[in-house]
Amino acid sequence: MNIGTMDYQNSQKKILLLVFTFSGATGLIYESVWSHYLKQFLGHAAYAQSLVLIIFMGGMALGAWLISHYVNKIKNLLMGYALIEGIIGIIGLLFHTIYTYTYDISFNAIIPEIGSSGLVYVYKIFIASLLILPQSILLGTTFPLMSGGFIRKYPGTPGHSISFLYFANSIGAAVAVLFSAFYLIAKSGLPGTMMIAGLINILISMGIYFIAKDQTAEVKIKSGDSLKNNWTILILCAAFFTGMASFIYEIAWIRMLSMVLGASTHSFELMLSAFITGLGIGGFWMRKRIEKLENPVYFAAMIQIIMGCFALITIVLYNNSFYLQSFFMSALKESEQGYLLFNLTSHAIALLIMLPTTICAGMTLPLFTYILIKKGHGEKCIGQIYSSNTIGAIFGVIFAVFIGMPLLSLKGTILSGAIIDVIIGILLLKTVVSIKIFRPIDYSVFAAGIVVFLVAMFTRFDTSLMASSVFRGGLSDPELRPEVIFHQDGKTASVSVTNWRDVSLSIITNGKPDAAMSIAEDAPPSSDESTMTLLGALPLTIIPDAKVIANIGLGSGLTSHVALGSPQVSRIDTIEIESAMVEGAKLYGKKTERVYKDPRSHIHIEDAKTFFSTYQSKYDVIISEPSNPWVSGVSSLFTQEFYGIVKAHLNTDGILVQWIHIYEFNLDLLVSVLKAIASEFPHYSIYYADDGNLLLVASNDGAVPLAKEDIWEAPEIKKQLESIFVNNIDDILIRFLGDQDIFNNYIAHSSIPINSDFFPYLDQNATKARFLKQDVKNILNLRLNAVPILDLLYPDLPGRRNKLSNTEFFNTEQIDSANNIYDFFRDKVFDKNNIEAIASVNFLNAAAANCDTNYNQTVWLDSMYLIFSTILPYLTESQIIEMLDAFTPDCNENRGIDSHLTWLSLFKAMLNRDYNEINRASATLLSGFHFNYIEQKKYLQTVFLIGLIKTDAHQNALDYWREEMAEIFIVNGEIPLEYEILLAQIKVQN
Repeated sequence: MNIGTMDYQNSQKKILLLVFTFSGATGLIYESVWSHYLKQFLGHAAYAQSLVLIIFMGGMALGAWLISHYVNKIKNLLMGYALIEGIIGIIGLLFHTIYTYTYDISFNAIIPEIGSSGLVYVYKIFIASLLILPQSILLGTTFPLMSGGFIRKYPGTPGHSISFLYFANSIGAAVAVLFSAFYLIAKSGLPGTMMIAGLINILISMGIYFIAKDQTAEVKIKSGDSLKNNWTILILCAAFFTGMASFIYEIAWIRMLSMVLGASTHSFELMLSAFITGLGIGGFWMRKRIEKLENPVYFAAMIQIIMGCFALITIVLYNNSFYLQSFFMSALKESEQGYLLFNLTSHAIALLIMLPTTICAGMTLPLFTYILIKKGHGEKCIGQIYSSNTIGAIFGVIFAVFIGMPLLSLKGTILSGAIIDVIIGILLLKTVVSIKIFRPIDYSVFAAGIVVFLVAMFTRFDTSLMASSVFRGGLSDPELRPEVIFHQDGKTASVSVTNWRDVSLSIITNGKPDAAMSIAEDAPPSSDESTMTLLGALPLTIIPDAKVIANIGLGSGLTSHVALGSPQVSRIDTIEIESAMVEGAKLYGKKTERVYKDPRSHIHIEDAKTFFSTYQSKYDVIISEPSNPWVSGVSSLFTQEFYGIVKAHLNTDGILVQWIHIYEFNLDLLVSVLKAIASEFPHYSIYYADDGNLLLVASNDGAVPLAKEDIWEAPEIKKQLESIFVNNIDDILIRFLGDQDIFNNYIAHSSIPINSDFFPYLDQNATKARFLKQDVKNILNLRLNAVPILDLLYPDLPGRRNKLSNTEFFNTEQIDSANNIYDFFRDKVFDKNNIEAIASVNFLNAAAANCDTNYNQTVWLDSMYLIFSTILPYLTESQIIEMLDAFTPDCNENRGIDSHLTWLSLFKAMLNRDYNEINRASATLLSGFHFNYIEQKKYLQTVFLIGLIKTDAHQNALDYWREEMAEIFIVNGEIPLEYEILLAQIKVQN
């Protein structure tokens, strides 16, 4: 063979390896994207990930097994491989269309006719299998075809070839799963990502075709007669049980590390990538060693035992992974670079846990294949080993999800996998080594294995660490951590209940707190308690005669418990996907007992989409309170498609009440959700529960009514509301932040896409917002701004309120300040926290009685601005008028107090929503008044701008903003949200 021919062959070999790397990449892109599609169809990410693994591996196994029976009859394996890649690509291009048609006909026509939830589950698994099984079967043929074709083309070192191909395929997969998760889906959505993968497959097909078409003959691996049947069975069984153990580890590790890294979609992809990386490294390590092994069976046996020991070590390392993550969290800054490092360090933790075991697992498939080839089994063994290994993986997933975690716990699941690996190793060892000729290293391995097993057996998973949310801010002092009084590893999540010093209970899902509630008699209600109570009560203040309610997400059970306090309610269906959550929430006792004991309450262990489609019930109210949308799978309950389903299951005058947080969130994410709601519900309102949570109320027919007082006639509801210091209807209405008339104009001008099932903007970006500790609390400035923006925009909006006894929640500090000012003005009740305001009241009283211009004009303006910018948003009209009259100078003639009278006229006009007078007075003051502080000028400019908007002078308003306000209000290129909303009002009208 001349040098030119060798160079040509080496070039072809490199091309084949590169092509197979991309083939592995597309395979994992499909698996990753399928899990996104099927979590919409199946209803939960954990179910989807597990089922996709089962179907994917099952299809791969079937494809590999089928091709193993025909491989000797195929003259040109590489040409066959090219054909398969082309078919896979075509199906990839068509997948989205096939899926959407199947989804629509299933949920709109077939599932409603089935009726039984059990049969629906069977149907969904059947359809999910039909959707992804064809491509999975075809993908299963690619490794045997490429490996066989490669070995025929380069027959000298089959072990090296198989190891290198396994490495190339695995590394392509490990990189692709991250590229897909962090880039492709974000840029192209699910349909675009599928199309890109399909096009890559077609390009692969074309490239391999041009290499294979010139191949005139292939050297087949000869199958000898020396192979004994028991050897075949032994090695195939070893491949089966190795695959089973490996995927038991994968499922358990993903659950374990979800509590370290966070249970987000990106965390799942990082963990999956780490798992596959280990497999690839194992194959790479074997490539130059496999041909030199004196006894491959002996080596495989030792690798199995070592692999089991490494798996046991992950039990020992697990608790320490929380401390490592805490160290990283303390070192990382909340920045773009910090977020990148967070993902890199999370990947590093996953690699640290998984790599030793998965490297060993990556050695086994090339080893088992090489053993059978050397024993004369021929090239068909490639498909058989691959098939046995993947069938074992299916059983591993099933065991881990349905037996291991629910019955044996996470630790017991890992132990089960390790025992399987060690037993395989011992059985293989018995076939080649007599105990009489054991070497010292053999005894050392066994001794080390026994030690590791004993240590693992007595290692206890620290449930306080598992419930710590370390991925959000590190670990707190051990003495400050709450006591874990309940922990259960369910099918979809690990659920804990914690007790903090008998003051409060919290329920924790995969390390994420979902519901904190005060249990001590003298403890104030928690923020979560306020939100959950209002979730149950707010819809009943809007529709007091609501009878049938659905609540998506049990949480603590408080929301359903509160709603059941209404005697008008005849039924509440609480839909919860995880049974462990139902068991854990029982520990809240009397605080939530109606959800368990009231005959009107019905708890369904089901996902919401399937529940609605199966039972076809209609509701007066649907409440949605899932976990935070950065949690994998939860964002699908905030999509356009989901709101379409909800709308279809509301009665004509029914309403949706959607909880959404504004902590660890950002404005773009909120806009994406608002767009999703607005796309299905033309009318909606937004309330705040506290300074971290919003309640979105959407109407199925017409404008969302304002809250009514009727609900206070229900003693149990009244008691619940008073427990969170909501004493009257004003305490509800003060939380109103606006409706579609305010927000639709704003979101229409935003370039942020609608959050949808196929373009999951929320799922892709919420984890980053959580890490950066972003929030949308500036939306509350619609209420907090010194200018009562909402009162001016909504002439008929009630919501003035009486003084509160509670100062724990948002807005009450401002409300109390306003009321303290009035108390001193009226009854001289002194509050030491309001010294400046008290001095201002005294000064204004004196100035009003003094027609002499000698008093300090500057002090008068400062006092007037301080008092009325504080009281206007919060006191009743009669209280404000009383104070305005008292501070109006009582003069028979004008002595230079025109500006005073103009200010007073402005405040009265704002109170009466007299927009023409607002324009006149504010324009007068802006043109001829000297301002002591910029805040006073900004106050007047805002009032003037709103006056222009409400008198339909929209072009003038836009010009005024650009010429007079923009330079002052825009800071670091950002416009305060409340002003962006006002600008959107103006731009729409123009």
